[in-house]
Amino acid sequence: MKALSFHPIAELVPSMSSDQFSELRRDIREHGVRVPIVLFEGMVLDGRNRATAWYDIHGNWDLPSTTFDGTPQDAVDFVRSHNITRRHLKPAQKAYFESQARAYLKPSKGRPKRNSGNFPSFPSQGKVAKAAGLDVKTIAKAGKAVKLGGDKIATALRNGHVSVDRALAIAKMPERKRDAALEDRNVPVKTIRNPKYDEHGRRVSIWAEYNRGVEAAARLVSRRGHGSEIVAEIRALKR
Repeated sequence: MKALSFHPIAELVPSMSSDQFSELRRDIREHGVRVPIVLFEGMVLDGRNRATAWYDIHGNWDLPSTTFDGTPQDAVDFVRSHNITRRHLKPAQKAYFESQARAYLKPSKGRPKRNSGNFPSFPSQGKVAKAAGLDVKTIAKAGKAVKLGGDKIATALRNGHVSVDRALAIAKMPERKRDAALEDRNVPVKTIRNPKYDEHGRRVSIWAEYNRGVEAAARLVSRRGHGSEIVAEIRALKR
């Protein structure tokens, strides 16, 4: 068998810990691969760890395998059933999988459009979230965190090193300060300066707009001849 690569859908699932992998490799060395790996589109959809352990032992990819026959949506459902539902994963890991699986399945250049008749319909976001034991907003936050923060945020979420809310907060920070917040959970992300947020985590743009409105009201009252005390009281409403 030629060298194998791992399917993008499979890569959305966290790998085994080093201890778990060592135990798997020991078992495969003694008993071989009892459960064949599953291939989809010529790549490993299920069984990355088994395939890697086999290669470490034998130096080849000639291990038992089967081919998955289905659509990309079916492949996502398969991986969800075999890896996400049955493993004790953290909410952040589940949210990462669901957000990135949906991103993978979205029609893009080279893929058929949904209304073409060749592309399967998506389950609703609410249905997917309910099945994962999450809410739609949590999945959306995970997707946004990955979009803003890139590979490091994605890895942290997939491995369960950060919560979804913390990942999103870190992703919004200046890039030069993200690593420290990812490596040290004790770093309070809200106190790290972010141009878009104040020290209380509030969007600066929203409060700037509010303050402009207060100032406009103060100028209007002043032009109409009201006393300076009233103008001062209005300006005191600024945040």
